[in-house]
Order: sequence, then structure tokens, then C-alpha cells
Amino acid sequence: MYAGSNVAGRREGNGVELRVLRYFEAIARLGSATAAAREQLVAQPSISRQIRALEKELGTDLFHRDGYHLVLTRAGNEFLVLARDILRRADQAREAMTCRELPPESRLVIACPPETARYLLAPMIACGRLGTSRIQIARADRILDELDAGHCDIAVGPASPDGRFEHRQLGAVPLTAQVLPATVPWEPGPVEVAGLAGRQLVRVESYRGIRKVLDRALAEDGSQPGGVEEVPLPEIAQAVAANSGRVCILCGEAPQFGLRAHELRSGGRRLKMDFHAYWRTGHFQVGAVQAVLRQLAGIFS
Repeated sequence: MYAGSNVAGRREGNGVELRVLRYFEAIARLGSATAAAREQLVAQPSISRQIRALEKELGTDLFHRDGYHLVLTRAGNEFLVLARDILRRADQAREAMTCRELPPESRLVIACPPETARYLLAPMIACGRLGTSRIQIARADRILDELDAGHCDIAVGPASPDGRFEHRQLGAVPLTAQVLPATVPWEPGPVEVAGLAGRQLVRVESYRGIRKVLDRALAEDGSQPGGVEEVPLPEIAQAVAANSGRVCILCGEAPQFGLRAHELRSGGRRLKMDFHAYWRTGHFQVGAVQAVLRQLAGIFS
């Protein structure tokens, strides 16, 4: 049971207030009443009292203590799904009223990895082909969690469909090996992954999806690179390749610093990253979501 006093955090009979749901969601996410109180700008004893009152109202324990952390009970996990849905709908209602003079598409938030925003969405925004410029940056392996938490309306990236959301494949971006022609004298055109055997590679540490695709292809081919260096940015990877003669593994970035890009193949099959758009079933602005999805379908056209 949650450790707090027995003072009600709402008036009896008036139902659970949104602010109490926000306190509950913050504790569930952060695992601490102290951290939640700090985030929500409320005194810790107050947030504790109100969560205890919520448990009393619901007739069940929402948390149990695990050392210094508060962990959701089974009932707490079930209630968290409902609480987040209520909070998301409340935020959407507030947003709709605040921005009702704006086109519906412009209110939507898209979550995507930074490279997707930089190389795919930004050019669309620049030429007026995307109805919203509200972009939220998240790691590729976190975009669906951002959608699940209600922090965005659409998620775009290479994440694999997991059954939680509606999704549509937008297209695919080929993996490329970028090299300095003077030091890696490949003929122009595609290169088989066998050509990476024994060579020093450089790749971006956050490009986990690319790593999986390439590692799988190398394993199937029985090829082993001479070594791999990971760097934080694609531009740094390109600079290292230009300076050291290494092979830079990227996906969609235009070559620079004198490098030449070669599409990677495995047994003649192009290595690629599939990109999807994800959204919630029953979104309150379904028309606007569908309009932006149609626009996003033009990313790869």
C-alpha cells in the first residue's frame, strides 16, 4: 500500500480530479513521490495524501514499496492505462479549444528520431508539403513509447510494428557505405557486404536499427569487418572516414568531405531500413491525422 496519510485529495462525491491523475501518472513514471512532487511543483506530503485518498476512493492499492521505489500493483498498472488515456484526451480537448483557429493538421505533433527530422521531415516542411511543423525528437526505439504516453499524435521512424497502434509503411531508405575513392577504390555502384570483410568501419552509435540490419547481413554472408568505431553523429562518422580511409555506414545521408556513397547489397538484395508511421485508433482528429499520413506518404516519392 502507498505510504501516506488518510486525508482526502478531493471533495467527497466530486470524482477524481485531473490533477490527482497527473500526480499518479508522475509517480508511476518516476517511481518516487518526491520526484513526482518536484516535477509537478507540489509539496511531497500533499501528493502523498492525495494518492492515498485516490487509493481509498478506488478501494485498492495502486503502489507497493520496493526499497526506495514505488512500484505499481496489478491494479495500478490497469489504472495507469486509463489515467493516461483520460489525461491525453483532456490535453487534446484543451489544445483543440486553444488552437481552434488553426488548421487541424497544424496542431498535430510528430515524434521521430533526429535523423528522420533532419533528412526527411525538414525538407517537406521547407517546401510546404507537411501540414505540421510540431516535431518532437525521440530515439528510434522510444517513438512508440512517446505515442503510447500521449506525447505525440503520430510517430514516424524505423521502429517495427508491435500491435499497439495503427501503422502504415511509408517506404524504405537504403543503407550505404561511404568511402574516400582514393583509399577504398571500389567501382561506382552497389557493393556487396562481402566487400566489408577485413575493413575498418565507422558508424553512428544511436543507429541501432542500421546496426541490426548490417550485422544480420554480415553474419549470413560469413563476413567479418576488421573493426568498428562508433561515433555520436553521422557528420562525425563521415569526417572520420574521410580522414582515416575507413568505411562509413549510413542510411539516407548525402555524402560529403569527398566521400562516395555505395548502396549495400547482400546476395544482390538491397539492405534497407523500412520506415513506418504510427497513430492511435480512434484519434479525436482522425481527419487531420489521415491528411498528414497522406502527406508523409510522399516522403519517399
